[in-house]
Amino acid sequence: MDGDREGWTGGGGAPYDVAEPSRHMTAPADEAVPPAPVPGTAARLPLPPGERRGAAPGIAALSGRGDESNNFKMSGGPRISFNAIDSALSSLKNCQSYINSGMDVATQVALDLVESSNDEEDINNMEKVMLEYAKMDRELNHYIKAFEETINQVKREKPENLPDLENLAQEKFLEMESRNSDSDLERNEKYMYFKDQLKEMKKQCKSDF
Repeated sequence: MDGDREGWTGGGGAPYDVAEPSRHMTAPADEAVPPAPVPGTAARLPLPPGERRGAAPGIAALSGRGDESNNFKMSGGPRISFNAIDSALSSLKNCQSYINSGMDVATQVALDLVESSNDEEDINNMEKVMLEYAKMDRELNHYIKAFEETINQVKREKPENLPDLENLAQEKFLEMESRNSDSDLERNEKYMYFKDQLKEMKKQCKSDF
């Protein structure tokens, strides 16, 4: 693919390039645990410098070789490969491990607080941190799902001209986000574990006294 890249021209005549996904789609390689969200602020996934909030990464098409199972021929003629996008989405899924690590740390801090001082204000603040992490996890899941559904739709329909994948994915993402509710966060597996562990620790501390 390195030596014979050719940009595919969509219906509007502009060349598209699917081989280089936006930096927005690439999971940070050197971030072990995301910084704890500040209670009371909106949860936000980390963005690389230069990216703007709320915009899906720019995506386009490139004819080329690669995994044949992920290549298909558009009805208009060119053969399109989504290997690079699939690889970027796979990397982005690794961000979920960072969020999970952050929630594990927050849970342990809260348990230590119960055991050492049982300060309700501090414990409640840690619960708020857990909810902010849960928001980040939900947003990330919606983001990944929106792009996966968009790519699968194009593969399935094989339109004559490649549609604006960025706008299609953004519409799906915003539709998912519009159905958000607080109950989603309370059903987060890590949050439920947090609540159960706090309850057990408080019982244990009371029995010790």
